[in-house]
Amino acid sequence: MTLLFLFHKIKVKFKELVGIFLKENLTNLILYLIKAEEVTNSKVLSSYLNVSTRTIRNYIQEINSFYSSKIIDSTKNGYIIADKDKARYLLNQTIEKNERMLPQTEDERIDFILSKFLKSILEINLFDLSEELAISYATLKKTIKNTNYFLEEFNLYLSSKESELILIGTEQNKRALMRYYLYNNSTENILSIKYLENFFGRNTIQTILAFFEQINEKFGLQMNDFSLRNVLLHLAIIASRNKEGEYLSDSEIVEFGLDDPVITVIKLEKFIYEFFLEKFDIDLATSELHQISILIQTNSNELNANKLIDNGILNEIEDILNQLKNYYYFPINYKSFVIPFSIHLKGLYKRIEIKKFNKNPLLKDIKISSPILYDIALFIADIINKKLSTKIPEDEIGYIALHLGNAINKDKINMEKVNVVLILPDYLNYSENIFESLKEDFASDLNIIAVVQDSSKLNMFDNIQLIISISKIDIKAFDNIRNIIISPFYSEKDQNQIRETIIRIRKNTERRFMKINLERFLNEELFFLNIDYKDKYDIIYAMSKKMREFRYVTDTFNEEVITREKMSSTAFREIAIPHSIVMNAPKTMVSICINPYGIDWGNQRVKLVLLISVSKKDNTVFRKMYENLVDTLSETNNLEQVIYSKRFSEFKESILSLWN
Repeated sequence: MTLLFLFHKIKVKFKELVGIFLKENLTNLILYLIKAEEVTNSKVLSSYLNVSTRTIRNYIQEINSFYSSKIIDSTKNGYIIADKDKARYLLNQTIEKNERMLPQTEDERIDFILSKFLKSILEINLFDLSEELAISYATLKKTIKNTNYFLEEFNLYLSSKESELILIGTEQNKRALMRYYLYNNSTENILSIKYLENFFGRNTIQTILAFFEQINEKFGLQMNDFSLRNVLLHLAIIASRNKEGEYLSDSEIVEFGLDDPVITVIKLEKFIYEFFLEKFDIDLATSELHQISILIQTNSNELNANKLIDNGILNEIEDILNQLKNYYYFPINYKSFVIPFSIHLKGLYKRIEIKKFNKNPLLKDIKISSPILYDIALFIADIINKKLSTKIPEDEIGYIALHLGNAINKDKINMEKVNVVLILPDYLNYSENIFESLKEDFASDLNIIAVVQDSSKLNMFDNIQLIISISKIDIKAFDNIRNIIISPFYSEKDQNQIRETIIRIRKNTERRFMKINLERFLNEELFFLNIDYKDKYDIIYAMSKKMREFRYVTDTFNEEVITREKMSSTAFREIAIPHSIVMNAPKTMVSICINPYGIDWGNQRVKLVLLISVSKKDNTVFRKMYENLVDTLSETNNLEQVIYSKRFSEFKESILSLWN
């Protein structure tokens, strides 16, 4: 028995004895990958956890060390959960161990107190709570004070009366807190059925799911998965709160009805009332009945889409697409966008009317992984805001981004393909067989321009990035073209070689693009260093004023940037990239503001601000630059490389070196 094998046996035995307990970052990494449900590259993960990509690799190795088979798979494009059962087991082991431990931090104590009230405890004895938390009465008083700071957002507060602690506020606000708590403590992208069953009880959740099936059958209404989980959570809360005698008041409900004749609404509400009476023994008050009716109406789509979509909404979407084309030149797959988005838009209009919006658990991921898609969703939201004189919240804007992502995904893949020419002998269908194999293996990666028999014909083709051949060829006459030599039998080794080369070509293309364009758009006159500003709007004003002096932007630029900023913060971790929604500047330029001690940016502090003006002709360039800047500068090591620059030349050299 080798020492290495013996060490492994001892390590496994030790884990069996003490139980598995993951460090916080390991837990967060597993949670992120479970939510993603798709391959995620190391840059996204490093940005999310605020560590280096090398640290991510170490985390993956550590997680995989818990079992002989892998929990997380490494692929050419990043990481994905290989075994969800084992991943969740690791999390549950950690959670169970956490539950056996006393809350240690102030945040943990606040969470502990709130969880008690959310489980329908009406009042808590202060001395019992002090003993349960193993803290002094004075410390508990401080914790209650801090809890009330948190509760201000929900218009709730804790009141102590004769040694009893009570949660004060409207039933509507208590339910809002309950939804927030459940969303933020879930380990899933969308609330899992099992998670809700654990909190509310299996019988309650399964009964409500049966309710949805009957709504579909009787009224022709269906919900997508996000909407279903959203309404499921609301109905579970209503059922649990009603059982405890907690009801909404009539003043907390607004009147609202389906577009169909009122008779349909009457039948729907009659069915809801009878179902809750029979299954939950709950005699729904009128206020609660209207609440459930509104939730179903604003989150359901009729099965017959043609009946649902009227010409008015179709015309609005045509107008939105035309404006997108004019400002962004963005490729939208019309068929895959119009009908789903029409249905979504109609539901959104209903939610705007009654000011009741859906929670979007993917919002943070969307903003970080696809900032330009989110920006275009903001553009669409701005059109709707102006039309209806409203303000669509960020969660709903995230759903618009999801619709856009679905409609442009295939086009985006095509845009990223590498142009290749095959030089293959035409013998016994050899070239045809290799061609078909490459098409099948690299459908999303390679754009095969042509198949030729020798290199003399290469001059006929433009924009070649890669040549695949079975023998070495002279490519000295061609700039920036790679040549891969494959075996006559096209093996797995050949596949791996092609895959690695595609990655290198894309990285080199990205590097050249960023260096060329940053060189174009940087100007020493737009460099601000260690200047103290009152707030982010003060910074934007100072930077845009300087850009106006050089006539890079128009007089309305400052106002346009602030309008965009008020819709949704442009800060990503410790950087901010403010810009206008409308790309109509006379010239594309980047203004820089550095302060390594941090600049107040609303709810966070940033160390680097890049204010970007974009001309119409450069909007495609901006899209690529924006995502690259967010992706690269969100990594702590890269940001630190540039924020300690003492002068413009040093900054320029530092930021360009990130793409060496």
